[in-house]
Amino acid sequence: MSGKDKLSFLFKEYELHKYLGEDSSNMCDAFARVRNGLVHDGKLPPKYHSDDVEFFIYLTQSLVAKVLGLKPTDIYKYKDTFKDRIKKISKG
Repeated sequence: MSGKDKLSFLFKEYELHKYLGEDSSNMCDAFARVRNGLVHDGKLPPKYHSDDVEFFIYLTQSLVAKVLGLKPTDIYKYKDTFKDRIKKISKG
């Protein structure tokens, strides 16, 4: 199963897909690229910036919180800019 398929499943299973909208496929591709770049190469892929990684980390912690039955925090106010960030990253 590809990283994109795994992410799609997790986003749907834990109801994060409703925030992704019609860009969900592109978003899953973008997150897979960011994740693979960080994990396998130790650096960001071209065209991505540290704020993209911060957003990736926010979504990851939100997902982990939902899996554990907890309420995700929004201390950095990412929910306010969620749709704009998704559009930016999915165009990556």
